[in-house]
Amino acid sequence: MEFEDRISALPDDLLLRILLLVPTKDAVATMILSKRWRTIWTMLPLLKYTEIKDVVTHKTKSLGGLLGRLFRKSKRPRSIWWFLNESLRLHKAPRLERLDIELGPHCPIDANVGKWIASAVDRRVYVDVSSPVCLPSLKRLELVSVVYKDDDSVVRLLSSCPILIYLYVVRHSQDNVTKFSVKVPSLVTFDYYNSERKVLGEEDVEGSEGSLVIDSTILKEFTIADIPTNSCSIENNPRLDKTRIYFCSYPDDKFMKSLSSVRYLDISLSVETQPDDVPLCLSTKLEIFEWKEYRGTGVEKQVIRYILANSKCLKRVGISLKSTWKWNKKKIVKELKFMYRISTTSQLLFYTQLDFGV
Repeated sequence: MEFEDRISALPDDLLLRILLLVPTKDAVATMILSKRWRTIWTMLPLLKYTEIKDVVTHKTKSLGGLLGRLFRKSKRPRSIWWFLNESLRLHKAPRLERLDIELGPHCPIDANVGKWIASAVDRRVYVDVSSPVCLPSLKRLELVSVVYKDDDSVVRLLSSCPILIYLYVVRHSQDNVTKFSVKVPSLVTFDYYNSERKVLGEEDVEGSEGSLVIDSTILKEFTIADIPTNSCSIENNPRLDKTRIYFCSYPDDKFMKSLSSVRYLDISLSVETQPDDVPLCLSTKLEIFEWKEYRGTGVEKQVIRYILANSKCLKRVGISLKSTWKWNKKKIVKELKFMYRISTTSQLLFYTQLDFGV
């Protein structure tokens, strides 16, 4: 009994839509189905390459062998890089809307990453290039462990995004950037993580200092996790709604003053330092303060005493005690109740399921 191949009779545009629903490696494998399918996948506008894991199932082994035969590889490679090389070479679409590459430890150190980038640029996917570019419709950008050419390449990239709303940055330890400048007038949310540059507890590395400069007048939400050898400045005093700070030393006064208008501040510090001057956002703005999993240690007492003694506009203080903490919880609650509060109208509330009877 013969079956009619109706799928192959569909127009190219519809077949491409079907191939976009499956992983890139599966889409490429359709080239062996028939002469009709040999070049369909080469016009895909989106390519995604994900590292082959060490765990080999019957399915992955068969697929690896199939792709190996397609590209004249006799053995199953341990990294997707070889498949990426060959498929990008055969790819013919004049415009590549998105290229995702995830490589693991099995990728050889001599893999020609520059060739992949050049291929993407030729198809109008942007990376750092010397000529001016424009991404007029881009609203969300994530830069994770990117190695840039220099400081200016970051500026050029961000200046090409006139309506960018969300920016997520995870710095690479050797990304060639000393001053990370973010001047994006349209930016609303910015998440910045730079903890890779130094492992907490190690000695400072000479020459590792850097800076983050933010100039986004309508910025509303800002999260930063950084190390003490770097400086951070926020220009033009945006009216922030929510800010999260994770530092291992107290940020300088200039940075704290730039947060004077913030409505919600979540700050985590890992050392016993205090600023020379009380930040305005603390003394004249802070109305609600919450501490999760308070344990009553010496450092924590020092921090909370400072906050209670300097927050003139404080209305509510919420404390939740760490449930696994073995110290006397009644004693901790009593200590907190007797701490000096400059705001005489503030309420002290405890979020806990236990009844301390005090």
